[in-house]
Amino acid sequence: MLIGAVYARNLEFAHECMHFIAFRSRRVNRAVGTALAMTLLTNFEEWRVSHARHHVDVRDEGFAYQPAAIRNLWLLWRNLLALDHFRAALGKCLAAVRGRMPVRSRSERRVRDGFRLMATCLAGGVAFDLLTGQPVFLWLWFLPLIPAAIFNFHIQLPEHFGCVMDNGSALINSRTITTSRFLSWFVNGNNFHASHHWLANAPIRHLARIDAVIHADLAHTEPSYTAFFGRYYREVFRNIRAPKGAA
Repeated sequence: MLIGAVYARNLEFAHECMHFIAFRSRRVNRAVGTALAMTLLTNFEEWRVSHARHHVDVRDEGFAYQPAAIRNLWLLWRNLLALDHFRAALGKCLAAVRGRMPVRSRSERRVRDGFRLMATCLAGGVAFDLLTGQPVFLWLWFLPLIPAAIFNFHIQLPEHFGCVMDNGSALINSRTITTSRFLSWFVNGNNFHASHHWLANAPIRHLARIDAVIHADLAHTEPSYTAFFGRYYREVFRNIRAPKGAA
């Protein structure tokens, strides 16, 4: 559980690296971000390109886990455990190793190389455990992906969920959540997501100051993560319990 929490937190720091604001050097940002993102089978360069589009149009990336779309517990756990993400990542690793990924630009080459590196690390971890008979990578990487995915779901879902996604203003299409200093640190400022979209390249440590300026104008704010997810899960389980075919 603790290792999974660390991996989820590290992915948020990888997001900071992705904006090239964690370190002064772009090379260091890329190297650190690549390593941290890989723990959740996330390709740093692929994510960076997708995320750049997301900051232009928030509909281009994000969670579409509307309660009405979750009709049973299987779908809920499929989302919580990021099963589609992990399956896609493994498929892309295989495609990259087989040379079946397009390489038409430097960015696409980096994406391919990232998946090849990921495939090498995964294969190396499995081989190490099998050859030594010691489940080191099983306990330190593979099994922690379960809690890491669940933590990541709860960190990222509130960013734009239920907001007006077809509006270009961060005041309307993004959310801010009031929380403790510890939780704000754990999510690496992601509770100030509206502030992040308001000034995307502002250092994470400045997001609270930005929020103080724009908070009164925000359309979507929450008093706590508990309030947000309490409402979300009530709707989810209401939909799961609803008779099939009910409107």
